[in-house]
Amino acid sequence: GVLEALSSKGYSTTILLFVGVHKDYQRQGIGTALMKTFQAKYGHTTIWAIPTVVHGDGSLKFLKTFGINENKYYTICSSMRQNSK
Repeated sequence: GVLEALSSKGYSTTILLFVGVHKDYQRQGIGTALMKTFQAKYGHTTIWAIPTVVHGDGSLKFLKTFGINENKYYTICSSMRQNSK
């Protein structure tokens, strides 16, 4: 599997560019493991994602399971950064 992302200096904003798993290896937890690792490092930032929606492939649903929700104003998804305590 592959996960590509860019983060700002100081880690306040992260752009999730791509998450992909070869079709022969999907549904085995690989994408979930990639996202959990991504969230462990960047979950404190504001996350922007541009999902690749091809033939209802479920990418929006997948992102939503990790708290990255569709933005009604743009064709992108986001998760706002959490304030540090």
